[in-house]
Amino acid sequence: AYEQIFEGVQDAITIVDAETLEIVDANGAYLSLVGYDSLDAVREQGVEGLNDAEAGFTRDDTDQVVSRVVDSGEPELVDWALETEHGTVRWVEIKVTPATLDGREVVIAVHRDVTDRRRRETAIRALANASEEMQTAATPTEVATVVVETATAVTGLSAAACWLDDDDETGLE
Repeated sequence: AYEQIFEGVQDAITIVDAETLEIVDANGAYLSLVGYDSLDAVREQGVEGLNDAEAGFTRDDTDQVVSRVVDSGEPELVDWALETEHGTVRWVEIKVTPATLDGREVVIAVHRDVTDRRRRETAIRALANASEEMQTAATPTEVATVVVETATAVTGLSAAACWLDDDDETGLE
């Protein structure tokens, strides 16, 4: 029954040894999330290889979360950045819950991929900030600069451009 539930849910799940931070088990949804083919490959990476250290998520951070959860006996919800096998950063919301498995103190971590939601939230913030900046822009050039910077930030593309039409001229500026 445990294995059917573990593998049958859509959420990515890992079971981590609370003392060593060794990955005891991971379901297929987790393997898909991080892009690895097997539990052995995930274990080889360990928490060090799966955390996105560039975003500030280290083994020590993992240890702190696990320690808090185990010490309090209460689940904790954390936002975390994982790095996939191909180097892509995936933002996840993780519910970390203390448990005992075969006499071993572990935490069960249920991961929900929130990467797309974070991108949308970032885009909404950028658009709101741009709206405020455009209200204080004094010239068409300042407005164009805000538009180009915002379009670049929201789309992730570096080819954003804005042409200004000058009624006194015959072309675009």
